[in-house]
Amino acid sequence: MPLLAVLLVVLSIATVLLYVLPAVGQRLAGYVEDRALAQAVAAANAVSAVDSENLQIALDVAAETGGGELLVIDRQGRVEARAGERLLSPPPEEVLQNAANGERMNDTVGEQRLAVVPLIREGNLEGGVVFAPDESENTVYQLV
Repeated sequence: MPLLAVLLVVLSIATVLLYVLPAVGQRLAGYVEDRALAQAVAAANAVSAVDSENLQIALDVAAETGGGELLVIDRQGRVEARAGERLLSPPPEEVLQNAANGERMNDTVGEQRLAVVPLIREGNLEGGVVFAPDESENTVYQLV
């Protein structure tokens, strides 16, 4: 009887390792990707609603709320404004071009997760917003 109990425990642990942990990992990966993209979209919305004089203030507030680094990229691929902890130094050229062209991106570049969304002001494409989450959130991305 004790051998049967040990076998059942081993079988239960194997089931958890084979089925439950991968499912949890997939759900966590989806969550963290969606969260990074949502923070980039929120920052782009906040920035698009202000004039150039208040751009840095809006970006600082969004970076403080999101916990990471935010970059506003113009149509030529140059950094127009930057806020938050310096995580991208310098930003990868591919990311700058995607942002300048208004393309969405949600990927890991090197060891850093990045979300890029277009920046639309008064119906016109003005570039993009890049969001890089801070170290604590990036650790979660690396676990997945």
